[in-house]
Amino acid sequence: MNWQCVSEPWHEVERRGGFSAKEGLLNWVQDVTSGYSGVNVHNFTTSWRDGLAFNAILHRFRPDLVKWSEVLHRMKPRERLENANSLKFYFLFNFHIDVDVSHPEEKSLTVYISMLYNALSNLEMPNFQDEVMRYRLSAREFSSWLQRAINSYQNTSAYPSERLLAEIDEFRKEEVRNKHREKEQKNSLFFQNLQEKLSNIDVFSVEHEFTPGRLNRLWEDLLDALAARERALGGDVRVDLDELARNLNLQIGITNEKLDELLQQIEAADNNTSHDSVDLIVDGLNALESPIEGFFHDVDVLRSCNHPQANDFYRQVFGLHQRRIAYLQRCQGCLQLLDSSYVSRTERERLCRNKTQIFTQVCDYIQWVEQRIKELSELEFSEKLSDLDSMLEKHKLDHAEIMDFRTTVEQCIARQADIPAEDTDEYCNYLSKLEGDYSQLKKLSTGRMLDLDMLTAFVRAAQLELMWIQEREVIEVTRNWSDFVNLDLSMLQNYYKQLMHEIELREAQFNDVHDQGAALLNQRHPAVEVIELYVGMMQAQWDWLLGLTQCLEVHLQDSLNLSRFLEDVSNCENWFECEIQVLTELSNRRFNYLNLDECESMLAQLKEMRAMMDRYSETLISLSERSRTLSPLWQRGERITTTILVTALCNYLEKDIVVHKDDECILIDNSDLVRWRVQFHGGVEFEAPSVIFRIPPPDTRVAVCLQRLQVLFDRMRRLWLENFHSIRFMAISDSLRKVRSWDLKQFLELDPASRDGLVSALNNDANELLAELDEDDPLSVQLRDELNAANEHFYRLIKLAQREPDPDVVENFDRKAKALLQKLDSSWKTLMQRIADPIPRTADEWDKATDEHKAHGLQALDSEMSMIQELFRQILDPSPMQRALLEQVLSRWENLWETSKMHAESIKAVEDVLTGIVEANEILNAHERTSCLYDYMPSNLDQLRNMHAELLSVQMLLQQQQAVFDDLSSNVGKLRQHVARTRSNVADHYDINNADDDVQELTVRWENICYQVIDRLNLIESATGVLMQYQSAYENENAWLERVEKTIDDLRIDESINPEEYQKHLDLLMAEYRNLTERTEAVEHVNREGGRFIREAKTYDSRISQYRDSIMERNPTLSFGSYSSMSGHRQVAKDLEDFNRRFSQLASVILERRNVIQVWMQSYRRRREVSRKVCLSNVCIYDAVVGQCLTFCFVIIIYP
Repeated sequence: MNWQCVSEPWHEVERRGGFSAKEGLLNWVQDVTSGYSGVNVHNFTTSWRDGLAFNAILHRFRPDLVKWSEVLHRMKPRERLENANSLKFYFLFNFHIDVDVSHPEEKSLTVYISMLYNALSNLEMPNFQDEVMRYRLSAREFSSWLQRAINSYQNTSAYPSERLLAEIDEFRKEEVRNKHREKEQKNSLFFQNLQEKLSNIDVFSVEHEFTPGRLNRLWEDLLDALAARERALGGDVRVDLDELARNLNLQIGITNEKLDELLQQIEAADNNTSHDSVDLIVDGLNALESPIEGFFHDVDVLRSCNHPQANDFYRQVFGLHQRRIAYLQRCQGCLQLLDSSYVSRTERERLCRNKTQIFTQVCDYIQWVEQRIKELSELEFSEKLSDLDSMLEKHKLDHAEIMDFRTTVEQCIARQADIPAEDTDEYCNYLSKLEGDYSQLKKLSTGRMLDLDMLTAFVRAAQLELMWIQEREVIEVTRNWSDFVNLDLSMLQNYYKQLMHEIELREAQFNDVHDQGAALLNQRHPAVEVIELYVGMMQAQWDWLLGLTQCLEVHLQDSLNLSRFLEDVSNCENWFECEIQVLTELSNRRFNYLNLDECESMLAQLKEMRAMMDRYSETLISLSERSRTLSPLWQRGERITTTILVTALCNYLEKDIVVHKDDECILIDNSDLVRWRVQFHGGVEFEAPSVIFRIPPPDTRVAVCLQRLQVLFDRMRRLWLENFHSIRFMAISDSLRKVRSWDLKQFLELDPASRDGLVSALNNDANELLAELDEDDPLSVQLRDELNAANEHFYRLIKLAQREPDPDVVENFDRKAKALLQKLDSSWKTLMQRIADPIPRTADEWDKATDEHKAHGLQALDSEMSMIQELFRQILDPSPMQRALLEQVLSRWENLWETSKMHAESIKAVEDVLTGIVEANEILNAHERTSCLYDYMPSNLDQLRNMHAELLSVQMLLQQQQAVFDDLSSNVGKLRQHVARTRSNVADHYDINNADDDVQELTVRWENICYQVIDRLNLIESATGVLMQYQSAYENENAWLERVEKTIDDLRIDESINPEEYQKHLDLLMAEYRNLTERTEAVEHVNREGGRFIREAKTYDSRISQYRDSIMERNPTLSFGSYSSMSGHRQVAKDLEDFNRRFSQLASVILERRNVIQVWMQSYRRRREVSRKVCLSNVCIYDAVVGQCLTFCFVIIIYP
């Protein structure tokens, strides 16, 4: 059982996206103190200096305790604060308000006011407006009555008569008397009470015409009108006054005769005094007192009407009064002559009445005490604190009354002297019972006082503990762990530590309250059920809070693990991308010439990178292992499409459902973030807080991140390996080129050991690199050729060093140099022709261009160039012509070599572009084929969600493949740069433009695909919400329609059914017919939502169709599969058409069935009428036959 507490006013404001907590608290204070004179709260500093705001808040909740007028006009600021503190026991807050009135501190004031709000949240705020409104309505009604009565009796047009006087007299006795009491009640109970509590408050504003002064003036006007009306009527009824005078004269005569008779009896009693005779005379004189008073009243009436005999009648009546008094005095003189033991009959009757009254009072007091004992014994204790407070306050008053009853008991004891001696024992028995019961009542009342006080204190303390637990429970239950990205995990860690510390500190106080309840149970407190309820509730809520802390710890650890994991993944991804960019730049540089020093520097950089790669490889393995323990927190916030398994993190008890820690349940519905619907063992479904469940690993999104990271790592490793091999190749190639550049003179100058060691090391490095490369790798082939050429040149130099000098070296140099120059010119023309040719557009053309470039490569001329240089070195004294010839050959060789290398780079760039185009085409064809498979938007919600999930996967794949198109655009730009370098005299490169156009076309197709995916996601997300609303409304209305149709179909026409059942059927039909109009709006809502989905689906289908047609127009051979038979918007339109048809036909079906029932009932009534007439006819015939039989029998009896 969850304990509900009052939420702070600022919590609701924050949920609506409104003010801050501080502003919410200020708004609450302004609402409470609205209307109080002198109170204007607009901040938490200067507005509280005078102390009025604190008293205004307390007065708003308990106006009976705070005298606002005195606080406002007679107290100083410090006195007002002390007055507020003096009332804290009544308001149940245990803190002392200590504010510096000259310089209030905002922080402390905010804390005081927040604590004051928490203390007052359990109190009900009196509704002053209702009390004032009740007084206004009552006063308005009373004022209207006075105005009508005054207007009625001020009207003198009525004909005067005795009946009017009688009516006025009756009006005085009945209505005027009742209304006078009502007027006094309004003056004392309503206005004075409200004025005392609500003076100087704007809420108490009563119109002048409803004030007691105004009502009193109207009352006086009414009395004046009555008197004037009576006077006006009194002068015109002379005939009635004469009749009154005659009757008065007659009654005076009769009374005189009675007094004469009593005088005779008194004179006789003087001679023979006896008790009985004197009693009879006194009784007779007392009996004449009332008639004589009536005579005085009649005389006053005659006097008010100025009757001529009024004074005479007054003298006669006054004489009767004096005679009666004189006769009574004479009787007293007679009684004084009697002995002292005489007790008159009147006195005896008085004593008897006194005795009866005393005994009756004692019995009533005994009954009252017994009734109180019974009430206290059967007192039922409430579990609500407000009820207990009311019971305690009421019992305080009752206890005071019980204690004051002691005076009544003592009075009963004192009256024992008034009891005759013969009744003293009986009265003592009554007194003994009264004292015994009263002693029991006092003891019981005192015990109940203690019980209520202890129970109230315990319940109040228990509720405070439960509220403290509830505040933290609400925070934990409503926390959204699915939005872990926006969670402040460091703050949550501090909060968890603070919460555990608070629980540790609070545990002692909680145990004290719990022990207090247990002590009350051990003392056998009468409110056992209430105490057991709170004790059990406290224990359950405390266990629940501890369970929530376990959930908080697990979810916090999961969030921290996932956050650290994603942070590590991001760091790895950033490092991988940076290194890939570096390796890409190195790849671009390796197509340029690099010397040995540059190669060694780059190799050192690559080795450092390899060490980091090994370290990050271990990080990837660690991330893979960590990913197996990560809970998919994001899945807590997304609605599931299929059931998944969840694990309970703590014990949970609700009604008959008991979930233990580590129990496995099946999650059915998580549309509500706070409460999930799960299935337990045995197929039992129930709802429980989502915080107690954990979705077990693995996390699919984490797996996608790892897969993306692994792809980056593999790409980086591949680039690293390519760069490492290429740079090593360049370093070895540069060294081999240096070896090949040795002439015989340089060769002979070198130390043989160093020279042989260098060549041996080069061979070892080259063979090692060849072992790492594939045999078909172009680098492997080129390195092998260069190594062979270098070794051949080295061995040739060895042979030349061992051979004798050739005398014909000058002639050989001239001849071979000129021949080589011709070959270089021919190669230059061939190379320029290949450069001028259009770039390859296909892979076959690229292979052909590559083979041609290799076939006409300069490797074959390299040995001749080395030979020319060697011959030149052998010339001891070369001539200037020979030097110029060598320089011409070397210049032509360098130009040819540089241009050939740039052409090779162009061919390599063409390869990258062609490869990128092929890969891009494959990607585009696959996506276009996939995009066109969804030829319509389905009307099934699960299919729509599956489409949304698939499109999300496609979108993630597109993000990963975006790099292909970015690289393709970059490669086209590089190709243009390489070609422009080789074609320096050409301004426009049409072949490059064609390739650029192809790439642009692919880019446009790619952008169309990306736009299609985003557009479809938006349309599907919009349509999903519309479809959910439509299906919900459609299912409700369709269920109602099926129920009504089934009800109509179940109504059968059968001769065995009585008319009452048919009448019930008819009433049921008409009730359903009336419901049709009420359901019209709901049906229109179904059609509106269905129409919205149809429009969304048509828009989706139209865009799919347009995109599909554009693809078919570009590539007619592309196949997408068959179209679906029924689109979503057609299915919804068909369902709506069928639904509307059934709804429209329902009214006619109901009316038709009603007509059938009515026709049958009319037929039934006709048949019943015919049957009744036949029965009556048979009865008549029967009566006739019986009459004839009786007549015949009578005749036989008379005439046998």
